[in-house]
Amino acid sequence: MKKEVLNTAFGSCPVNMSDEDILDAMKSIPGYLDITPGDFKEIFGYAYRHAAERIAKSLLAKDVMTVKVIFVTATTPLKDTAAKMAAHGISGIPVIDDRGAGVGVISEKDFLVMDWIIYRYCSGSFYKLYHRR
Repeated sequence: MKKEVLNTAFGSCPVNMSDEDILDAMKSIPGYLDITPGDFKEIFGYAYRHAAERIAKSLLAKDVMTVKVIFVTATTPLKDTAAKMAAHGISGIPVIDDRGAGVGVISEKDFLVMDWIIYRYCSGSFYKLYHRR
């Protein structure tokens, strides 16, 4: 399937727009259809929404997943976990056991919650601990 780049009010976006999307869009417009630039823009808006819905419904996890999985073990120090997440630009990282089976996930939110607890109850922060050399 050839990808086309469509220019929209939101910028350029690669969309595979089919004839069916156009026909569905045209059927969505009530009344007599007299093609003017305004009508075409309206048809385009409907067609774009139809195409986006069709594509969204057809996408699978494998279509958007990361193939090279970055992970830590359950015994990886949090300082090293944070460094690995930062180095790879990821906001969450799977945690595996000694057999390689997933046992959980650590996310940026987990660090924020932990930082709040340390700040609230221990008069410090994980950020300060992490950046202490």
